Amino acid sequence: MRKSFCGTVFGMTQEPRRRPGRPATGQTPKRNVRIGAAWEQGEQLAAALGMTMTAYVETALRRENARVERTLARREAGGEGE
Repeated sequence: MRKSFCGTVFGMTQEPRRRPGRPATGQTPKRNVRIGAAWEQGEQLAAALGMTMTAYVETALRRENARVERTLARREAGGEGE
C-alpha cells in the first residue's frame, strides 16, 4: 500500500489522534469565574487582611462549603436548614 505525505495509509480508516491532555506540571489548574462587585469588595478586604486574593477566595470558599455541609447534615438528621 502507498502512504500519503502525512503518514496515513490510503484506503484504510484510522481513529483520529487523541489530543494530549493537560501536562503534569505539579500545579493546580487555574479556574475562571465571572464575578462583579463582590470581587472588588473581596480585593479590598483581602488587602486589609494582608492576604492575596487567591488565599482570600480559597478561605471564603472553604468556609462556605463547611456551612453548606452543616446545613445539609442537619437536614438529613431531621433538623431545620438555614
